[in-house]
Amino acid sequence: MIPAAVVCLLLFGPRFWRQVCPLAWIVQLPRIFGLKANRQHQISRTGWLATQFPYITFGLFFLGLNIRLLFVNSDRLGLGLALLFISLAALTSGVWFGGRTWCQYFCPMIGVEMLYMGVEGALGNPLISKSSRFSTNLCQTVDRRGKHKSACVGCSLPCIDLQPDKLYWQQILQPGLKWLYYGYVGLVVGFFGYLFLYSGNHQFLASGAMWLETHQLSTLFQPGLYLLDRAIHIPKVVAVPLTLGVSAGLGYITGCFLESQYKQLPRRRPFPQLALQHHCFSICTFISFNLLFFMGVRPSLGWLPSILLEGTSWGLVCVATMWLCRALLRTVPEKV
Repeated sequence: MIPAAVVCLLLFGPRFWRQVCPLAWIVQLPRIFGLKANRQHQISRTGWLATQFPYITFGLFFLGLNIRLLFVNSDRLGLGLALLFISLAALTSGVWFGGRTWCQYFCPMIGVEMLYMGVEGALGNPLISKSSRFSTNLCQTVDRRGKHKSACVGCSLPCIDLQPDKLYWQQILQPGLKWLYYGYVGLVVGFFGYLFLYSGNHQFLASGAMWLETHQLSTLFQPGLYLLDRAIHIPKVVAVPLTLGVSAGLGYITGCFLESQYKQLPRRRPFPQLALQHHCFSICTFISFNLLFFMGVRPSLGWLPSILLEGTSWGLVCVATMWLCRALLRTVPEKV
């Protein structure tokens, strides 16, 4: 699901994904059926959760990847229970909190969405329409005349749905965002790299064996790493978080180092600090998308005819390159 969501984010932008996301629709159910709590709770915009959410989001994403590799990757019941738990959490959030509090702070995908906020999708958002009789956006409603009007309750200002550009430029210098961007690259490498380290060969993903592993829970305390045809006696329950943690840390350190080198390059004219940071984040997003596709998605598409596989691969590379060019050509607005 995550690779498909990432492709949607690249092609159509975060606003499109937030309109078609299944969890976003679940959050709306209490409003549709009149099940909202009499007193809606709000997250303080100056509180701990609002100010530390980049770290919290990254931590939840890290936790989710660990849970998947350890407990639910090939366990249908475990995966179903995990999805049910997330759906119930989204539904509960829709009852007790106003606006899109779930989408802003608790959704497992919010960290990935943040990566693609720098520019609209490469193909634009096909769902932006003024004639819709039903709004897929909790921040808007549709009146009797079919016109959209604001229904903002101030769950997050600026709002990622109504003012995504303003939100992006205002928070781009937050230190926590570097963990989201650079750490995410490390997590992509660590997640798919671990599948190689766990199986000892690169066919584990391509053959589909990772989805067919039986008795996944029984492997938790078995060797979790295989190198040079030898088992490394580190339990899988330790090897997974260790691999992901080290890769995320290396991604963060490498990203910060390359960022500092890029900002020190001589230039003919001075660039605003916001623009330089935007360039670094955009290039990082481009790299993370290609790593995700070529390390994780393409190997699992080996059943496709070679012409279709190559066409899909290079087509997405071209679209990603177009997205990067659009991102790098963006200028910092006068008022942020």
